[in-house]
Amino acid sequence: MFLHQVRLFQITGDNLGLHSVLGFIESFTANHACRFCRIHRDQRKIQVTESPSLLRTVENYQEDLGTNDASRTGIRVESILNTLPYFHVTSNFAADFMHDCLEGLCHRVIKLVINHGINSKLFTLISLNFRIHSHKLGKYEKKNIPSPFTKSYLEGESHAG
Repeated sequence: MFLHQVRLFQITGDNLGLHSVLGFIESFTANHACRFCRIHRDQRKIQVTESPSLLRTVENYQEDLGTNDASRTGIRVESILNTLPYFHVTSNFAADFMHDCLEGLCHRVIKLVINHGINSKLFTLISLNFRIHSHKLGKYEKKNIPSPFTKSYLEGESHAG
């Protein structure tokens, strides 16, 4: 007879679901809304580099749990998953690719790249939109053609074109 041991390595999902399962606060406007670190929302708006002292560890997680104050810590309840061997919520680094990247970071990166191309006179906004919309798309891809880029979109904070 073979005995198999199952180990939980990472849990993936969308941000809200992960926060719920892992016991973190389920509001991304909260004072401490990050499950990876302990940064305050005011600092999160301006900080551009990672601060190792703010990263969540098993030790500071336990300290934060002891305060029993989610508004000061971002921890709602201790996750039952912490009782599993070889797993702790502070080591679950799986990110929500769709929300964090596709609906978040990628929009900003695309804007930066397009603005750089326009400012470097590699192309114009008109020529970019013309090339996108004159590209031959297949039957199924046609419904996914992006909206034209606008000057206000490229200069603003919005995510939509």
